[in-house]
Amino acid sequence: MINEEEKVTESIADAPEAVINETNAAGERAVTKEQPVSGEQTAGENQAMAGKQGKEMPTVKAAGNTSEKAVENAAEKPKSRKRDILETVLYLAVVVGICLLFIRFVAYRCVVEGSSMEHYLEDKDNLIAERITYYFRKPERFEVIIFKREGESRHGQEKGDSLIKRIIGLPGETVSISNGKVSINGKVLEEDHYAMAGYTSAMEPVTLGEDEYFVLGDNRDISLDSRYIGPVKFSAFEGRAWIRIWPMNKIMVIRPDN
Repeated sequence: MINEEEKVTESIADAPEAVINETNAAGERAVTKEQPVSGEQTAGENQAMAGKQGKEMPTVKAAGNTSEKAVENAAEKPKSRKRDILETVLYLAVVVGICLLFIRFVAYRCVVEGSSMEHYLEDKDNLIAERITYYFRKPERFEVIIFKREGESRHGQEKGDSLIKRIIGLPGETVSISNGKVSINGKVLEEDHYAMAGYTSAMEPVTLGEDEYFVLGDNRDISLDSRYIGPVKFSAFEGRAWIRIWPMNKIMVIRPDN
């Protein structure tokens, strides 16, 4: 009996470490199965495991979020640039559109060239012409208008040029000039405060159509107006002279009564 026990002991001692470990592990598992685990031991192990997980998990999770955010940000940058470019283009398109609509339907700046409207308006005067008034009412006598030149070229003026003159005759009226005086329907027109001193050349009576206006420059001696180019149709009107903005010392609102 003694000899057999010694042999068994020696064989166990001479076994590889891995086998011993497996044997020990098996023994421990066997003990674990056979022996009941106390409540204190279970609670302690759960707390240790929870503590271990609490320390490890946030680190792994934070690393994962950072990586995902970096990828999302990298993907969003091209989209953000495209969106910014698109918004800028749309903004500029809206601004240009508003400016064009304003010029086309509301008001615009123009510059007087020549001396046909002296001394009321002079060469190089800067004006603001507005388009709104004639949407609501018809043009009135003595208003200063800008219109497109129609008909053949004459005296350096080409077809399509913009001219500035004063309205003298209205639709349906008969205009005549005799002895330097303008008459409307046979009555002399009182306009001495508009016309520059000089002689207004004679003209046979002209009866205006429903949408025609007779215009003259204030400087009658040199003005190219309805005496030479005929009546002006309302469709050729570009706007009504509204404000003189330059020179600074001559800023004024342009009205028939001033």
